[in-house]
Amino acid sequence: MSKTIYLVRHGQSETNISGEFAGQLDTPLSELGIKQSLLLLDFFSGIQIEEIYSSILQRAYNTIKPVAEKFNINIKTDDRIKEIYGGDWQGDTYKHINEVSKTFQTTWKTDLYNARCDNGESIKELCDRVINFFLEIVKKSTAKNIIISTHAVPIRAILSYLTFGTCEKIADISWTVNAGISVIKYENGKLYVKDKLISSHLKDLITILPTTV
Repeated sequence: MSKTIYLVRHGQSETNISGEFAGQLDTPLSELGIKQSLLLLDFFSGIQIEEIYSSILQRAYNTIKPVAEKFNINIKTDDRIKEIYGGDWQGDTYKHINEVSKTFQTTWKTDLYNARCDNGESIKELCDRVINFFLEIVKKSTAKNIIISTHAVPIRAILSYLTFGTCEKIADISWTVNAGISVIKYENGKLYVKDKLISSHLKDLITILPTTV
């Protein structure tokens, strides 16, 4: 059975605007983020979505909610696809973290897979839970078209795993924009990335991460 899985990053959040490291803080979408979520309706208009999974955090859940309502689908939330737990970094600005954290200055920028947020979660730990979830859905779901609404680091983890066969090269996967989409295919028992980091549906409402990340 073939399947198509759409990875959707949440729309712009309030902490995206303030330049803060949100991590698992349950920050809401901004006004622009809400508009970005509505643009997903155009992208998915000709696709018969059958299942939708989301991070438990509201910025991911509310990003995909308009699509779920269009297809009359109940969103299934899962704790494993929430963003990385940022520990001391959560709620602090990227600018300040870059000034005070030796980990952020070094490992986070030069050896991402082996990095750990100060008093928080490591990239490896995030990868383990995210890939566990992803492979479980691929194996168990009978839906042909599935959406997973999640966050920047989980998406990079999945794309790294599928592109390189490991999450160890997560740093080689670019950040996706808010409400960006990547398309994964499962055919003849094999998974591959069909398209990644799609943003054309956002038109002039594209937002990106700070350059300090």
